[in-house]
Amino acid sequence: MRIAVRSQFVSEPGERITVLVGQPKQPLSALTTYELRDYRRQPQNAIAFFDSRDPVAAVRDDLQARLDDVLAEQDDRDEAGRPRVTTKCAG
Repeated sequence: MRIAVRSQFVSEPGERITVLVGQPKQPLSALTTYELRDYRRQPQNAIAFFDSRDPVAAVRDDLQARLDDVLAEQDDRDEAGRPRVTTKCAG
């Protein structure tokens, strides 16, 4: 299932925050190393944002599942000997 995770909530009176993390246009296995790296940053940054809020939004678990899928794909590529570009996790 390919859906965008969109969360909109109010953290303080008068403040509305929207976080949108889309799905890649292709399956993870078809993304280039750089596309996969760039896509990985979306859920990482959203997770870091939600972790800084109290209470943590329910959508965080969905974002973590997406991040886990990306990391699994990167690990598969490592095992297969394909190159991988690494970046530091935000947050």
